[in-house]
Amino acid sequence: MFGAAIGKATIGILLDKIHTKFVLALYGLLGLAGWGLMALVVTPTVATLSGFLAGLGQGVVLVALPWLIRKSFGQRDYSEILSIVSMFGAVTSAVAVTLHGMVFDVTGSYVPSLIGNVVLYVIAIGAAIVAYTMRPVATAQRSAKPAVTAAARPVAHVGK
Repeated sequence: MFGAAIGKATIGILLDKIHTKFVLALYGLLGLAGWGLMALVVTPTVATLSGFLAGLGQGVVLVALPWLIRKSFGQRDYSEILSIVSMFGAVTSAVAVTLHGMVFDVTGSYVPSLIGNVVLYVIAIGAAIVAYTMRPVATAQRSAKPAVTAAARPVAHVGK
């Protein structure tokens, strides 16, 4: 929870100050490190560190996702899209917890589901970066900018 609190606070600040793709990649790597360590270690100190890192990575879902929705679709559609995404996220979380337990029941270990989580995390971060790159609002703004031709440029009057 400390990692999540710090992750939420810092990712919001960084999204306003640094390039979005870099921030997503950074927090994605922090979260991946946390989940990866959880799959590999059993000592309390390293397990605590892995939980902290995974919590930092939660900033992507808790802060960056709503921010990306607003940046991608604008303020007008934000609440409708976020509510749909949040509902799917809640259902997916409920199913994932059940599947995580089922994997443990079958294998006697959490490692397979943690490795699966790492793979899904990579896919999710990649999808977030691609979605940000291809966002409709930015594409519309780029195509709406009029081209400046030589005839349209103002002429400087020298000598008057």
